[in-house]
Parts: sequence; C-alpha cells; structure tokens
Amino acid sequence: MKTTIFAVVGLACSLAAAGPEWIEAGDAGSVPGSAQPVTGGGGPVNKITGNLTGPSSMPHRIADDFQDVYLIFICDPLAFRATTLPGFNGLASFDSSLWLFSIDGRGLIANLDAGPGEPHSFMLNEATDSTGAQVVVPGLYYLAISGAGSVAVSDPGALDIFDFAVPGEVSGPDGPGGTHPITGWSGPGQWGHYEIALQGVCTIVPAPGAVGLLGSFGLLALRRRR
Repeated sequence: MKTTIFAVVGLACSLAAAGPEWIEAGDAGSVPGSAQPVTGGGGPVNKITGNLTGPSSMPHRIADDFQDVYLIFICDPLAFRATTLPGFNGLASFDSSLWLFSIDGRGLIANLDAGPGEPHSFMLNEATDSTGAQVVVPGLYYLAISGAGSVAVSDPGALDIFDFAVPGEVSGPDGPGGTHPITGWSGPGQWGHYEIALQGVCTIVPAPGAVGLLGSFGLLALRRRR
C-alpha cells in the first residue's frame, strides 16, 4: 500500500500559527490509490488549492478530471474542519462537495452543500445525521473534492456511500454502499478552481528515503503563499 512509505511524526501541531498552503502538483488522483500526499515538515497546513479541469475534450487536456483526492494527516481531530466557504477562507468556482475517507478507503463523513441553496461545502469532525460518524483518532485520511453531479460510490454495484437526506447535512456512510471502500464516482460533475480551507490538519513527514521518491513524482509541492 502506497501509504506505507510515510512515517507520521508530530501528532500534535500548533494551530495558533497559520500554516502553509498546499498547491496541487500536476493532477491529484480521483481515488485513494492515486491520491496526492500533502507532505512537509509536520507543521499545520491551512489550505489546499487546486483545479478540477473537467473533460478530456477540453483544450490542452489529456484525461478527464472531475475529482481530486489528497492523503492528509489529521493531527487534531477535535479541531478538524474542511470547507470551501469564502467566509472561512475557502473558495470554489463551482458547486463543490467534500468527502472524507479512512485510510482503508471507507467513507466517514461528507457534505454536498453547507446549507440550502449554498454551493460551497463545510464539514467538521462529525456527521450531523443519525449515524454518529466522527473523526476521533489522529492519523492518515483521504480528503476528496468533487463537483455537483459526482458522488462517491463503492462496489459491488456502484452504490452511493453516503445518503444525503436533508439539505446541508454532513452525512455519515449510510448509503447502500456505505460498508464498502470507495471504488469510484457516479460520473462527471462540475469543475473549476478550488481552495479548501483546513483546520486540525498537519503535513505528512516522509520516511527517510521516501523524499526522493516523492520528488520524482512531483509531490513535494508545499509552498508558502508570498
């Protein structure tokens, strides 16, 4: 499993200091097996910035790009927050959805819209439905973003992992495919530029010997906004 090359250190990070921004390097994959690790020195990261570039038929595109998945380290689960809401320093030029999966790819929590008529997404460390799903243990997780029309599914049968019964709901894995890991998406969705504002997230420290490997894939893309 690709995550075995990482040694996670520094389980506590100071959220008082503003962390750096992770900028998507190339194209983050659409499933956990091709996720882009958010690596660095172990300190807090306050934003992931990237683009869903849409269908391969668009000019200068070589492949469809309707979802991005990142491997993140949630260092403070109680403080965890991920959002594209501009009021929380997030941004999306399309109707965004956010998804969080455990390290084995099983669904944890997801949000289509922060509220009725709100195209941006917002999640804390627990679901707001009756599932009781929550993030309580520091560790590696997969954070994904997609656009409206593209929802996480699992095999067999390409079943929805989450069931969004109420507008604005942060859902636990209560869909018909909720007991299985993610294997793909229901189809293409909206696309564009996004900035996922984060809290409670720290960079992953690569294990000795892994830095060169990560660099060869263009994954060491941590940059501070000037």
